[in-house]
Parts: sequence; structure tokens; C-alpha cells
Amino acid sequence: MLRNALGLVSGNFVQAAVAFAANLVLVRYIDPGGFGRYALAAASIGLAFSVFSLRVGLLIVREPLGSMTASRRAFFINAIVVDAVIASVVCVCVASITDHLDWKVAMLIGVGVCVNLSGELKSFLERDMAFIKLIRMETLIHLGGHILSVVLVVCGAGALALYIRDLALAIFGLVGVLFVTRIRLTPPRWPRWQEWRQLLAQAGPGWFDQVLEQLFARAVVLTAGAVGGERAAGVFSQAQRLAGVPHQFLAPLAFRLSFTAFSRQTQFQDRVKLRNRMLLLLGIPLAGAAFGTIFLSEPVVPLLLGPQWADVAVTLTYMSGAVVCITLFENLKAYVYAGGYWYLLVVARAGQVAGLMLPILLGAASFRAETAVLGLGLSCAYVAGFLILFIGLIWTERGRS
Repeated sequence: MLRNALGLVSGNFVQAAVAFAANLVLVRYIDPGGFGRYALAAASIGLAFSVFSLRVGLLIVREPLGSMTASRRAFFINAIVVDAVIASVVCVCVASITDHLDWKVAMLIGVGVCVNLSGELKSFLERDMAFIKLIRMETLIHLGGHILSVVLVVCGAGALALYIRDLALAIFGLVGVLFVTRIRLTPPRWPRWQEWRQLLAQAGPGWFDQVLEQLFARAVVLTAGAVGGERAAGVFSQAQRLAGVPHQFLAPLAFRLSFTAFSRQTQFQDRVKLRNRMLLLLGIPLAGAAFGTIFLSEPVVPLLLGPQWADVAVTLTYMSGAVVCITLFENLKAYVYAGGYWYLLVVARAGQVAGLMLPILLGAASFRAETAVLGLGLSCAYVAGFLILFIGLIWTERGRS
């Protein structure tokens, strides 16, 4: 497990560093409005795919060790393909009916299909703890995708570089997963009613949480657009991207590896001890990152991104709570997924919405930047979600041994 953890962290370090460096170039060539239009379109498409994705990958990881027969494996693969087909058809139909279907939206729908397929199929590797093989492939693909975006934007592609980058990352990500897993995609077979009932019963809780999560994430971006238009959405998305840099480094350890490890623990006390160790291990560097966010954002961010992005620094400062609690919340979410405490996640999601709305209701006019109130709301949301989930777990598990 230690080797997998080191491999995941080091691989994600390279991916996050490359993405961060590439973004520093992109913001010099693309204005906040360009980023905002991209963020709003991506949010809408991402929300649609989250609604129609059953999160079959969670079932693959949780499948008992001796139960993954060839027929069971084929059933999961077919369900993943059917999922992606339904989501893509719905997206195309809705975009056509609302007269929003253009080539950029079509590219984002293609991104959604490939990301949905590759993300779920990766679960076969995660189930086998083959994280080193997976992270090597992902790092190589991310490196190529971000280099491509830099070349395109320098050559004058503008915001189009963002769409092409995402499409390239998605396509090569899917090809890479198929190559590593040796999975051959066949024409989908529509599942029988009994199979649908079984799949929906098993995947329902994970799907519902995913929908709530994506509704929250996309609503934040769309709210930024409603508050200040495309420019505000672009500013907020950049601040959120910077606030998520520590999470990018730690995400595989916080969820991917932790979920598999939690699922493999057969003794309750061992699972609790592992959870507490993970929270401590993640919390120490995150506290340092939050400290740096509070005291270094305003002098450093304009130097990195340029004067047109000055509002990002103000917004990012208010996101310091999110810097800590995004990753800690994801780690507890992995624990909940493994243990089946689904109702606690629903309560925590409600707490996130309340935390997001609290600063907005108390007085948005007093903030220096129109997106800063959303930054504070995001911090309140993740702090509230983490505390509700942590206290709820302690209360639920009291007396168990």
C-alpha cells in the first residue's frame, strides 16, 4: 500500500505541476470572459452526465474478491457503455431542443462520453490495486494534453485551446485505459429489466450522492455567472482552480487509494484507525496550504496571472477553508462509500448548500469583489460538510467495536 501511495502522490504531483504551469500561460492569452464561457458550458454538460451516470465503478471496487467472474465483468462493462450512450443521446437532444448545439458543445459532449467511460473502466485497475500502472499512463497523457494547450494558445487559438485540450485528454485517456486493461468495447446490449433493477438497487445511493455533488459544484459556477456574467464565472473558476491545487496533489490518496483500502478492511476498528490516520496525514499539509492562501494570495496571484486577474486573489483568500476541507471531505466520503453510511452524505450535502448560501444572504454588497462572497460561501460549504460528516460518523459508530 505504501508503494501505491507514493506512486499516486508523486504522479499527481507531476500532473498538478504541469497543469499549474500550463494554466499560467493560458491566462496570459485568454481573458476572464473566455474562461467564463468555457466554465459555464462545461458545467452544464458535466451536470447532465452526472445525472445519467450510475457510478458503476463504485460497484466494481466493492465487488467481493471472489465474485468478479467473467460474466460479472462483462455485465459491468456493458452497463458502463449503456450509461455513456444514454447520457450522450440526452445531451445532444437537450442541446438541440434549446438551440445550444454547436461544435464547441459537441466537443464537450464528446469529452463527457470519453471521461465517463475511462473513469468507470479505471475501476478494474483500482480494484486490483494497480495504481502504479494507472498513474504512469495518466501522467503521460496529462503531460501531452497540457503541452498541446500551450502550443495552441500561443499560436492564437484563444479559448478554443481549452476545448481541444479537454477533448484530447479525454480521448487519449480512454484509449490508454483500454490499452492497459485490455478491455474490448463491444456494441452495447440493453440490460434486461431484472438486471436494471439489480444495478439500480446497488448503484442508487452512490448515484444520488454523485448527482447532489455535481449539482452543488455546477450550481456554484452557474451562480458566479448569474452574479457577474461570464467574467465573474471566469474569475471564480480560476480562484477555484488555485484553491484546488493542494487537492490535486492529494486527491488519489484522499479518495482513490483510501476507498479501496477502506473497502478491504474487514474489521471495524481497523477501518476507523485507518480513517483517523488518513485525516491526520492529510490535515497537516492542508493546514499549511490554507495559511499560505490567506497571507500570500494577494501579493502573489497578480504576479502569476497578470493584473486582469486581480480579483482572483481576493476570491482565493476567502477560499482558505475550502483549501483544507475539500480533501478532508473527500476522504470521509471514501469512508462513507466503503461503509454504506449514505444518509450521512445527504445530510452533509444539505449542510454544504446552507453554508454556501449563508454569506450570500448575510450581505454580498460588503465584499471587495463580486466573486469573493461565493469564495467565502464555498469555504463555509466544505467546512460545514466536513464537520457534519465527521460528527455524524462519530455519533453513528458510537458503541461499536
